[in-house]
Amino acid sequence: MPPKDTPLQDYCDQEPLLTSQLDASKFRRRNSVLKCVVVVLFLSCLALSIYVAVLRTGYKDQGNGKPGSGSKDVCMSSACVSLAGHMVSALNKSVDPCDDFYEYACGGWRASHIATQSTLKVSPLTVMTARNNERLQSLLTSPGSAEENSTAIAKLKLLYASCMDTQSMDQVGPMAVRDLIQLVNQSDFNVTRAYLTLAQTTIDHLPFFTMTPMPDEKNTSRRLVHFKQADLGLDVSLYNRNDSDSRVSKYKTYMRSTLSLLDDRSMPAEYYGNLTEAVYGFEKQIAAFMLSREEQLNPNTTYNLMSIDSLAGFSPAFDFVELLSSMVESNRSAIINGSTEVIVESPEYMANISQLILAARGEDNGTAILNYMVWAFVRDLLPYMGVSFRAVAEAYRSSSLLSERCVVLANKLMDDAVGRLFVDHYLADGIKQEGIEMVEYMKINFKVSVETLAWMDDATKKLTKEKADYLIPLIGYSKDIVNNTWLDMTYQDYNITDCFLCNYLSIGANQRTLVMDRLHKPVRRDTWFLSTDTANAAYLPALNIMQVPAGILQSPVYLKDSPLAVKYGSLGSVLGRELMHGFDNTGSQFDKDGNLRSWWPQNVRKAFNNRTRCIARQYSDYTADGQRVDGNLTLGENIADHGGMRVAFHTYRAQSQVQQDTTAPLPGLQHMTNDQLFFLSYAQFYCSNSLKQYEQALLLNDEHAPDRIRVLGTLSTSQPFVDAWKCGSGSRMNRANKCPLW
Repeated sequence: MPPKDTPLQDYCDQEPLLTSQLDASKFRRRNSVLKCVVVVLFLSCLALSIYVAVLRTGYKDQGNGKPGSGSKDVCMSSACVSLAGHMVSALNKSVDPCDDFYEYACGGWRASHIATQSTLKVSPLTVMTARNNERLQSLLTSPGSAEENSTAIAKLKLLYASCMDTQSMDQVGPMAVRDLIQLVNQSDFNVTRAYLTLAQTTIDHLPFFTMTPMPDEKNTSRRLVHFKQADLGLDVSLYNRNDSDSRVSKYKTYMRSTLSLLDDRSMPAEYYGNLTEAVYGFEKQIAAFMLSREEQLNPNTTYNLMSIDSLAGFSPAFDFVELLSSMVESNRSAIINGSTEVIVESPEYMANISQLILAARGEDNGTAILNYMVWAFVRDLLPYMGVSFRAVAEAYRSSSLLSERCVVLANKLMDDAVGRLFVDHYLADGIKQEGIEMVEYMKINFKVSVETLAWMDDATKKLTKEKADYLIPLIGYSKDIVNNTWLDMTYQDYNITDCFLCNYLSIGANQRTLVMDRLHKPVRRDTWFLSTDTANAAYLPALNIMQVPAGILQSPVYLKDSPLAVKYGSLGSVLGRELMHGFDNTGSQFDKDGNLRSWWPQNVRKAFNNRTRCIARQYSDYTADGQRVDGNLTLGENIADHGGMRVAFHTYRAQSQVQQDTTAPLPGLQHMTNDQLFFLSYAQFYCSNSLKQYEQALLLNDEHAPDRIRVLGTLSTSQPFVDAWKCGSGSRMNRANKCPLW
């Protein structure tokens, strides 16, 4: 990692980092110095312009809490100026913050960040993701530095180079995939053998269902294979539309063009039109059987423990013993038999799929089934199957740059190696420990708030606090990836060639073996399931862990020297939200060990549910683009938003006293109170723009409310927010019914 001195020194050291790795000549060093001089001049001008603007316009102190200025000098370091510039430019000061705080906090940002057909949505997280990918593109094409003396990193760079080599792709074409398709078609319409042919080369792109060893939610000391419904090519809701919907007609064109290119014969256009209708019709029937997103989020709905014999009893189209025993290492296959236990997300779905397959096999000897399986496998691989297939893929959707796609794929296939590169170059010193400490402070404040709950008895309070204590925060990265020996052993069986599609399939086979082998290994609570460079965070209830990767520990979510109020408003709220997912409508059903059981008494659960219904009703009253928000679908995220913001605020307040925060105020914001800065930082994390069609699809299937609603819904029910911004009774940002929960 680069050394950390002063903020300005950091900027100058990091910006030309890749250039100095590529060439250490005097010219390059001189060029880096000139870059730093330009940066210094730019930041100085920016700081001056912000300061002058403040002198001209000023800010009124609109809230309680310690003022951000007073006798302190304004912070004029490059980090402070950059952060202040970001926050001030995002504002729309013509809006009353007590009328619409989202527009006040984000109006300027939204005016300068427009969603496109290729991006669909733009937000701080998508901006961070794009920046992370750009950084990785540079790292993947540069010679390795001394600390990267690793065969895994060398293989990673070869893999990325093969993905960028379109000339070789065009020469090889779909050959590697054609061999697989031939095997599928030679399976004598045995759907189990056809599925195995595909499943043994990939962990995704599978038809019908996925099967993955995961912790048993009611006994997390062991793993069981989970059967879950597979993804489809379209959003489930679109299969009820006809061809008049452009998304459906475009998808069918995509399917028809692909199926015709895969066929060596030269058949009439009518043939491929009929073939497309048959495959699409088959896929549409599958969509009708699928669980809704709300049903998928209910752990009691999706936990169905049974033997393989029981599964086969209502889903006879597949030989599940053969499927699993073929996927597990040969020396373990004897363990798989009819009495082996598995967890089925939806028995009804598996039964319906089986009936559909058996009926289709009788109608056309299984042709539609096999064509659908091939389509499900190849539909996302087209850009890497040669020039003709790439043209079809680009006609279907606005493709990102090849370099961007190749970073994503390199991450998918060798995520630990990518994570190592990212951490070495772009993770601030000390953030891992700082993040862990912030979570521990929040646990303390959460436990204090639990003691005040009138709806929870003392015994349940004790259990709830124990669960908070037992939560493990995994911050930044796994300790394994910075160990060259471990990293090289992880990828020792990877043989990278010039053929990217060959690499993709061979690595997929290796990953499938490793994933299935976990079935017999102990469950580790420190196992990472997010890629290190991911600009997001997550909570896993079955292990009671949160993961906050290095990818989100970047500006503007995290700046090492930012004021405490800003740090807790942004990063603190992210950490708080993941903590509180352990106590939302789903997470609260899992005990401290991650076991799904009734660990709260019935009367406490009833009191909790009564309060969550208030939150569900609140969000169901909101509309976006003329559609109502589904307060039940988004309930878990809304509970976590409310609780996470609250615990972050009270922790920031407590730490301000403990640490005697003396951080100088930010230029352009020095007349805001620290409490106001906290809420401003919180709201600006959610600044975003989306295409209308994309937003409407999310309203139907996404467990997150629209970003604007997340801010308005959370802050309008927060008394500290109301006090900070002095929002009077009756104002839109001061709801009468505040739905208190945590």
